[in-house]
Amino acid sequence: GLEVVTGFGDTGYALKATGRDSWNRGMAQELDPSCLEAGTTWRFQARVKLQDENGHNGITSCNPSNTTSHDCPMIRLLTRKGNNDHFDLIRAHDMVWNANGWNEF
Repeated sequence: GLEVVTGFGDTGYALKATGRDSWNRGMAQELDPSCLEAGTTWRFQARVKLQDENGHNGITSCNPSNTTSHDCPMIRLLTRKGNNDHFDLIRAHDMVWNANGWNEF
């Protein structure tokens, strides 16, 4: 499920994904392709924090330079042309991981 919680710097709001049963289960955002102009570049930016199943900080197993790890935040980008789906995993390999706080993605 999703919860609305206090955001970065104890201001604003953040979304918290709970009850995930796999590394590739979490929040999703669908974009209407008619809103995207061909040839344009889009940038995604977020602050992320990982917690264990009990809501505790301290996820130290994230190593952003490990390209096969499922322990760090990532974006799974799905593109579709006709009936063909293509998945890309996007990771922030240069992220400096803070196990106890918010991280720039």
